[in-house]
Amino acid sequence: MHIQGIGPVSVNRDYGLSIEMRAPVDVTEWLGKQEPTNKSAASGNSVYYISATVHEDETQENGMWMLIHGDNFNHQDGMALGLDLNSPQSKTLIDFAHQCMMVTPAEATSLDGTEEKE
Repeated sequence: MHIQGIGPVSVNRDYGLSIEMRAPVDVTEWLGKQEPTNKSAASGNSVYYISATVHEDETQENGMWMLIHGDNFNHQDGMALGLDLNSPQSKTLIDFAHQCMMVTPAEATSLDGTEEKE
């Protein structure tokens, strides 16, 4: 899975970050069925990418996850993927998101997209 992060912090690209992450077949198949919505920072006007956000749930031991926006897979807004904190690629993505202040607190929404009750 190719991820392009666009922000004010340059990790390995002028526009921010470009990384490859391993993903199971069901994830790549789902991604292939989604309509790209975002232009590539590396390819000018070509629309190749699907929007994604990084979330943090401080109540969980491994509370970092990514939401890829699209058709409902395991989340009402698309696909929620836990980020492996031992993976160098996940660590790079999480660090980039924190430095760019792009991490969303997961206080109001659970991993499956339903609203949590207090």
